[in-house]
Amino acid sequence: LVDIARGLEYMHALDPPIIHGDLKAVSSTHLLQNNILVSADGSACLSDFGLSRTHMETSPDAALATTDGPSDTPIIMAYRANFRWGAPEILLDENSHRTPASDIFSLGRLKVELLTGNVPFPGLTDYTIIQCLADGQYIRPSDGDAIACGLDDEMWALIVECWNLDPLKRPSASQVVDRLRR
Repeated sequence: LVDIARGLEYMHALDPPIIHGDLKAVSSTHLLQNNILVSADGSACLSDFGLSRTHMETSPDAALATTDGPSDTPIIMAYRANFRWGAPEILLDENSHRTPASDIFSLGRLKVELLTGNVPFPGLTDYTIIQCLADGQYIRPSDGDAIACGLDDEMWALIVECWNLDPLKRPSASQVVDRLRR
């Protein structure tokens, strides 16, 4: 988990920051792409930067741009389909853009996925997931395996902070790294 957070920390510290936009670690049995690779020495690395964009603050509203310049296409629609990992402000507001905070929300989802071995919201429909996101409903996994893998009270508190409905109240990638290293 620290390696993944450090990858985001690096990307978000660039000028302008790079937003991954599609964090998830589903197994090969799912139809979705795995975005976390593990090296021979056990280090985790971020991959699949197909939805990544630079994040530029050019006005009070965040603007998206590719490395070639501003994007006029609604790339957000591809990201909207990712209900299990996506931040509520992105999924529920068609005018929202991905930000470092939306990556942090997805990182919280990814942590639970890695600690439980299940995709977020297993068994729920997209409609039910949207309702849960809009209501800020997060069900803590309580099985012994998840707890044994590190989903203790301190980790759960960090995950819930990553899922704050207010993007401005989510921790930065650097803050997540610091907390994970404790």
